[in-house]
Amino acid sequence: MKKLMTLGMIALVLTGCPGIEGQKTNTRGTTGEQGAQVPKFTVAVSKDGAEVFQDGSSSSSFVGLEGAYNIRISALDGARASGYLATIQQMDIPNPPPAIQIELTDSASGNVINLAAGTYSVKIQARDQNNTLYAARVYQASVNCISSTSLEDLVNAASSQITVAGGDNVYAFTSPTINDPNGQVYCAWDFNGDLRRDSAFGPCGATISNVYVSYIKTRGVGLIVKNSCNETYIARVDRDINFDQTAYTPGDGKVWIETLITGGTGLALTDPALFKNSCVDPNDAGCADGTKTFWTNKLGQQMVHPTFNGQTFTESAVYAYGGPSSKQIGTGFSMSGIVTAFGDDAASTSINLNNAFISRQTFTTDEGGDTLVSTTHEGSNCTLIEKGGEVVSVVGTPCTSGSTNPDRDNKEFKYKFHFWGKFSCTDLSTQGSTISTLNRFDGLADVVDGCVGGGGQGQGGIAPPAF
Repeated sequence: MKKLMTLGMIALVLTGCPGIEGQKTNTRGTTGEQGAQVPKFTVAVSKDGAEVFQDGSSSSSFVGLEGAYNIRISALDGARASGYLATIQQMDIPNPPPAIQIELTDSASGNVINLAAGTYSVKIQARDQNNTLYAARVYQASVNCISSTSLEDLVNAASSQITVAGGDNVYAFTSPTINDPNGQVYCAWDFNGDLRRDSAFGPCGATISNVYVSYIKTRGVGLIVKNSCNETYIARVDRDINFDQTAYTPGDGKVWIETLITGGTGLALTDPALFKNSCVDPNDAGCADGTKTFWTNKLGQQMVHPTFNGQTFTESAVYAYGGPSSKQIGTGFSMSGIVTAFGDDAASTSINLNNAFISRQTFTTDEGGDTLVSTTHEGSNCTLIEKGGEVVSVVGTPCTSGSTNPDRDNKEFKYKFHFWGKFSCTDLSTQGSTISTLNRFDGLADVVDGCVGGGGQGQGGIAPPAF
């Protein structure tokens, strides 16, 4: 078990201007209702007489303990607002209290707000002379207090009770009960050891079931604990993300993708979602090889998407956690150069893979707030090591009344194809890094030569693959 990081060391952090909400903007030159110019303003924050944050400064955060902060709003050239509305909502805990709304002015003395320990969304909206509220400038504040108990010691003492159960992409994660005499503690998860928070905070001592995880083998699973002073501590423990890969062999007719990251350069070497196994102890069993992902369709969802258009077979696998900044993660590839002869039955339909090649692969990681951004490595420097394909079935159905397919005896034909193989890629790249991969896959894809007409809903011909 190892400490990863301690966040918010008795501090208040305000991130400035990350976004704009609403229909009307508050940038100069736009107009509001009835042709009125939209008010434009800047925000500065001070505590105990010292300025600690200002829009446009080189630093986007300020630090301090819970208490009174002075928000000073300065109107810029153009229309002057009649007032400002601040909406303050506590975040990152279950069942947060109702949002607080405070009317602000642009007076030189500023506006005083009191914040207790917690993470907050702070939205400030200008109000014009017609009492119209314009789009909000959105900030985030993290307010801390001084805790008399070491959160690190509490979490470390309970970390051996962190468990992961299940297999084959579906798992249950159980956090230990953590008792803090100073108040409530909450737990969240990094399910796959990529240093990104994957779940919302909830009660500690609970089990989250039916969690889909594509990263397999031994991983440094993270338990993220927040105390009543809004201090956060992350405990990482090596746990086996079990997967029975012997149950999957190329050509078995199942739908799956396996990607092993075999090497990397640049920034990829420091990202646990890409390189190595994110193990706390690199000597732990299962940590010797590179990062491996294995994707199947589970929990009633289609994580793996195979498509075929007669020339290119494409298979992609994507999934997203519901974390604060989660992005879709996954991998995908295209195998081109396939020659297909479409017949009226399986015997007269054929595919030829003699000139098949991997024309593209991508690998996308998750987002990790401001610290670990989502990256997509892609490229075409790939070698097809093994390949296979077959026609599974061909079904012809007469067109419905009012629709036609004259080239196919007025029938709609549905073709099912099966492809499998193994390939490697090098120099999949993004700015500042490259990765190399070794991949296996299996997939089934349908092609429809449809009827046209009958109310305009028909779709004729073979559709291109989506990737």
